[in-house]
Amino acid sequence: MKILITGGTGFIGKHLIDSALRENHKVTLLSRKPIEANSKYMNKVDNIVLDMKDIGDLSLSHFDVIINLAATGLSPRIAKWIDLLEINVNSALKLCKKAKEIGARFIQIGSFCEYGTSAYNYQLIPVNAPLQPTFPYAVSKAASYHLTRGFALSENLEFAYLRLFNVYGEGQYEQNIWPALKKSALNNKDFKLTPGAHIRDFIPVSEVVRIILKISMLPSSYFMKPLILNIGSGEPKTILEFCEFWWKYWEASGNLLPGSISYRNNEVMRYVPYIEKHLLYG
Repeated sequence: MKILITGGTGFIGKHLIDSALRENHKVTLLSRKPIEANSKYMNKVDNIVLDMKDIGDLSLSHFDVIINLAATGLSPRIAKWIDLLEINVNSALKLCKKAKEIGARFIQIGSFCEYGTSAYNYQLIPVNAPLQPTFPYAVSKAASYHLTRGFALSENLEFAYLRLFNVYGEGQYEQNIWPALKKSALNNKDFKLTPGAHIRDFIPVSEVVRIILKISMLPSSYFMKPLILNIGSGEPKTILEFCEFWWKYWEASGNLLPGSISYRNNEVMRYVPYIEKHLLYG
């Protein structure tokens, strides 16, 4: 396939590019800054240098699929409301329009946190659960979902919206739980965390990019509904259980200190998705 990826310099994006290249897809990266001269991607991917706020000025040739990973405000980073609106919402809609113009299918990457307090109403959260987000980033992603899905329906755009649950792995932002946990474990330090009773679905980044590429290549009939999916492992566990597993895996000599940090305000204690396993793992 000929793939255009936004957000390719981020955690998931880098893994996605690696995987796409291994599968011999032709990859173009849309990024704010040019690929560095010493990057392993130099001469392997095409690079369009453009700020996401200027997507409307972008002129594109043919692509089979556009995968939009670009986002701002991901936890624990904070973004202003105006930037959340411009990058997470407006730019996503503009990319949808570009996909329609060139006849590409469009895959928008969303987040489990869009469900917010609606998650309490379900043992397994369906993709059509009401979106009741509790913090700014999640609000902007929910708005992006409604706009891009609405555009796809009205314009007959091949469209998929993938809500990722708790992705982890190498290259993740250092203040997220998995890399922070690993750093403490390998440096023989104690690790502070909340009581850890909240339940999440953790999925390794290698599985996420495998699924994204698999979805990208599905027949057109899947996309015209459009296709909305939760992306997770289907194996929920508490934060504490997750930490305990990796702490033992890394043979850490320090101590886990559950309860030494308070839960965040409006913390949703359970996010467990319904997974279309035949599509993701079949």
